[in-house]
Amino acid sequence: MAKVNILAEIMNHDEREIIEFATEEAKAIRATFLAASKENKPEKFYSVAADLEILTSILVALDRRNKEHTLQ
Repeated sequence: MAKVNILAEIMNHDEREIIEFATEEAKAIRATFLAASKENKPEKFYSVAADLEILTSILVALDRRNKEHTLQ
């Protein structure tokens, strides 16, 4: 079975698409945090752990790519 590298797939897109995707991910994470706080259900925080890891990885990769392009 072939492995799917989500980060590599996302980074194949242009900056506008990546930012749009990251924005939607951030909104969904924020909504989950707000709901968890409002409902007093801290266990919901764990449900966004993978999404938060992906979002962080995307932002780090995008920053690295932008810095590499700046150096050229």
